[in-house]
Amino acid sequence: MVKVRKDGRIQKKVRVVNPITGEKKVIYGYGYTEIDAITDRDNKANDYMNNLIYTPVTFKEWTEDWLHTKLANGEIAETTEESYRSNICNHILPNLPSGLKLSEFAVYHVKNILNNVKTSRTKQYTYTVLNNVLQDAVFEMRLGNNPCALVRKPRHESVSAEVIEPKNFKELMEELRGSQMYYLMNFAFDTGARRGEICGAKWNEFSKTKAQIAIDGQIKKTRDKGEYYGKTKSKYGVRILPLTQDGVNNIETWRKLLHKKLFEAGLPWDDNGYVFRSEKNLTDHMPLTTVTNTFARLRKTTGMDKKVRFHSFRHTQGTLLAEDDISPKKIQARLGHSSAAFTMETYVHNSAAMQDGIVESLAKKQKPYRKK
Repeated sequence: MVKVRKDGRIQKKVRVVNPITGEKKVIYGYGYTEIDAITDRDNKANDYMNNLIYTPVTFKEWTEDWLHTKLANGEIAETTEESYRSNICNHILPNLPSGLKLSEFAVYHVKNILNNVKTSRTKQYTYTVLNNVLQDAVFEMRLGNNPCALVRKPRHESVSAEVIEPKNFKELMEELRGSQMYYLMNFAFDTGARRGEICGAKWNEFSKTKAQIAIDGQIKKTRDKGEYYGKTKSKYGVRILPLTQDGVNNIETWRKLLHKKLFEAGLPWDDNGYVFRSEKNLTDHMPLTTVTNTFARLRKTTGMDKKVRFHSFRHTQGTLLAEDDISPKKIQARLGHSSAAFTMETYVHNSAAMQDGIVESLAKKQKPYRKK
C-alpha cells in the first residue's frame, strides 16, 4: 500500500542492518511519484551503508576519481578522457547543486541536466557520459541504483556522411593534381582508412610486393598534447589492408616524389618515417586539421554536397564493396569496426546498384510458382 503524507509526497521505507553492530534502522524516502520515493529511499539506505565502509564523496570528487581510474587502467584513451571531462565540466557539473553527494544523485538531477543542454547531439552524449559515470558507481556499491535507468535516452538523428560520386571524385583529384594531397586522398579512396590512420601511416608498414599496408596506429589529438601518434581507435583498428594495383602505384609514385623533396631539403630517408608529411616540417606527419580543411575548401570549389566530407571516403568504400556483394564481415574487417551490423547500418548506403541482379534472380526463382 502506498503511503501519502499530508504534503502530498509518497513515503517509502526499508529496514537496514548495520553489519558491524547488528543495529537495525528504518530508512525513509520521499517523493511526489513512487519512483522518486523509492529512489530517495534507496539512495539514503545506500548512503547509510556506505558511510560504514567508505568516506562519503561528492559527485564531483567521484567523477575526478572515475576519469583518473579509467585512464590509468587503459579503459579509455586520452582523447576519450578529454571528451568526457569536457562534457562533465561544461554540461553536467554546472547543472548540479554545489557539493552534491554522489549518494544523493537522483532522477530529477538527470532530468535537470538534460533540460539545460541545447542540442540533441550534445544532450544524447551527455546522457551517455552520465550513465557511464553512475553505472560504475552502482557497480562499486557507492550508489544504490542508476537514476539514468529511469530516464529515456535522448534521441538524435545523426547526419551521415554522403558517398562521393565519381564525377565529384574526378573533379577533386583534378584540383589536387601535382600536390601531396592528391596522393593522400587517392590513398583514402583506395583503403577507406580513417583520417588519423592515414596521417599516422609509416613506410615500414607498406609492402609493394605484397600489395598491402598494415594499420597499427594513428594520429590523435588532445588539448594538452596536441597531435601525437598513438594506438588505433580500438583493437579492431589494427589490420592489414590489401591494395589495388592503382593503390600501389599511387604510393610508389608518392615515394619517389617524397625522396626528391627530402633530398632537396637535405633530409635523410627513414623507413620508419611517415608516409604523408607536414609541408612545414617534412620530418613530421601530415596534420589532421590540414586534411580536414583542405577537403572542406575543395568541397566548396567543386560544388559537392555539404554532407560530403573527408570521412565520406570510408562510406564510399563500404558502399562500393556492398554493391559488389562483398560480405558484411569482410567490409567490417576492412573498415576496422567492432561489428558487421554497425558497418552495414552506418557506412553502407542504399544505391541503385544495390538492386542489380535482383530482378533476374527473382525471375529465376519464381518460375516454379508461375508454371501452370
